[in-house]
Amino acid sequence: MIGSLKLSKLVFNASISTTNYAGPFRTELDSHANVPVFGKHCFVFDSVHNRTCDVEPFDKTLGLAKSVPIVDAALAYKCERTNKTYILIARNVLYVPTMVNNLIAPFILREAGLIVNDTAKIHLNKPTNEDHSIYVQEINLTIPLQLDGIFSYFSTHKPSEYELENGDKFFITPDRHQWDPYSTHFAMNELSISDVDGNVIDKKHRDKFIYNEDEVVSDEIPKADQVS
Repeated sequence: MIGSLKLSKLVFNASISTTNYAGPFRTELDSHANVPVFGKHCFVFDSVHNRTCDVEPFDKTLGLAKSVPIVDAALAYKCERTNKTYILIARNVLYVPTMVNNLIAPFILREAGLIVNDTAKIHLNKPTNEDHSIYVQEINLTIPLQLDGIFSYFSTHKPSEYELENGDKFFITPDRHQWDPYSTHFAMNELSISDVDGNVIDKKHRDKFIYNEDEVVSDEIPKADQVS
């Protein structure tokens, strides 16, 4: 959960939403979105980074989206089972207000500590309630995933002032000032788990490589690969 100290660092933008939302709008799981990309149906905190990013599409000949703002943002998720609304906090998000829906990679959700079961139930011989869902262990919340074509998603909307102030909050991205999807520590930690034959090495014998946030230089943000 986000404590008051952490929230105090995210000053609310003056243009807060107080109207009823219209939807549904979606947050889609996209493994090619190595940085979360949020559209206009999110709440944007004041820019705490003062940074931008050049975004490459899947084909470089289509050109770049230049100087896309990097922000901290919030989404609202309404649990249909309990009728309770939760606030999902994301850091280091690319903000593209011309987009309707949001994109986030399952990898990033897992880095935040969420349990992501993104295999569709139709691909399982014996599907369970836990399959094709996101589980937030700290608050015992299961977010069922739906399909739009072959893309998994869950419904979200821009939170109102009341929802921001009263909803239970949790991170859906790592709570770090910066995010580098090209950091070598991801691959190095993955390699350290198995030997050359692919056998898993006992945990006590593995090398552990730590993410060093200081190595990310603020004016050298990597370009983000994004499939829209």
